[in-house]
Amino acid sequence: MLPIIKTEKPINQWARLNKVLVAYRFALLVMSGVVLGFFVLTVILVNKDTIVIGMANNENLLFLGERKDVSISETDVEKTARLFINTRYSWNKSNSESLIKDLSPITSSGLLKKIEETFNKNKAAVAQNGLAQDVIIRDIKLDDGKVFAQIDRVIQLAEKMKVVSPMDITITLIRGQSNRWNATGLYVNSVIEHEGE
Repeated sequence: MLPIIKTEKPINQWARLNKVLVAYRFALLVMSGVVLGFFVLTVILVNKDTIVIGMANNENLLFLGERKDVSISETDVEKTARLFINTRYSWNKSNSESLIKDLSPITSSGLLKKIEETFNKNKAAVAQNGLAQDVIIRDIKLDDGKVFAQIDRVIQLAEKMKVVSPMDITITLIRGQSNRWNATGLYVNSVIEHEGE
């Protein structure tokens, strides 16, 4: 003989199931409230002014930082252009690899790849012949978002033999993300070189 299995009435099953669903809904609402609370707290803390603590003469100095948009002046544009020109056009056989690293904070990624390709193409000739180059900036003018510079490239061919080559450069700058190495967020995006006579 088969054992008799006692089954619950369907209405009792639905009632029990409904109680479980109500408990899950309540738990979901509580967890959603907690997540929303953490989100609001995170937004508040991220937008809060930063406190900077420094030390000078064994004393703690407290400064309250503010979040502000940095306005870019013509001096900032000229400073970035001068830094780029001095870094890009002054090199020797020992620093050609570090040059790309030095240019990366102020140069857009597309232009940086082109400069790296140019240096890699000429790396063997520079190393073999012991070439070096310095730059003298004669004049920088700002006009319509572009920088026009007149420079003299001083190319060292041999130990005591140098050649001066004038060049006009047009530099286009773009505004990008500010970071610790580039506080203004100005990046050189394109360079057009015109060999002088």
